[in-house]
Order: sequence, then C-alpha cells, then structure tokens
Amino acid sequence: MATRRFSRCRMVEKCFVDYENGTSEVTLQDISLKGALVELKIAVPFNLGDGICLSFPLGHSDKYLQFNAEIKHSNGTMAGMEFLDTDLGTLVELHSLLKANTDNLEEINREFSLLTGA
Repeated sequence: MATRRFSRCRMVEKCFVDYENGTSEVTLQDISLKGALVELKIAVPFNLGDGICLSFPLGHSDKYLQFNAEIKHSNGTMAGMEFLDTDLGTLVELHSLLKANTDNLEEINREFSLLTGA
C-alpha cells in the first residue's frame, strides 16, 4: 500500500455519496485534505477509478462540503477515495474542520500550505 502524504483525521459523520447508480447515505470514518474513507450501509460494487461526489453537512447548518472524488480502494462496505480538483473555498472550510478535530495541528497546517501555497 502506498504511503499517505496527508494526515487522516478520525471523524464519524453521516454524509452522502452520489455515484453512477444513485445516492447512498454513508458514514464518514476519516478524512484528510486529499481524501476520505467511508462506510456504506450495504456493499456497493465500486471499481477502482469510479467517479463519485461526497457531500456532508457542516455542523448543524444547511451548508454542505462537496468533493468530486475517485475510488482508490473498495472492500465490502468500506470505500476509500481521493479528492479531485478541490476549490480553494472548500479546502479552507475543510482545513478549519480538520484543525478543530486534530491533535496534529502543525501537520495539518503544513499540508494545507503544500496544497495552496499559502
């Protein structure tokens, strides 16, 4: 397995995956600035490289973060994905979310700078 370049933050949240055959409610297990791991209620036969859209609510607001992503691994009800072309506004929101949920603030800030040049 390849070494991860971005730190994962454990977050268990309800979210949604839109894919070729519809939309599924999933549970976010962990997330980084470049990807996420989700657990589906039932196994979905994702193939490596399948394009999906992951969306999840920000707190108790009506605002959702959305990520176009590609399936990198899938096993039963678990699916890992890499985010593709995330816009700066979404990265800033995700960075704030990760900072609030990590013990590794320096690493999260370094990774954000690497992605944004900030």
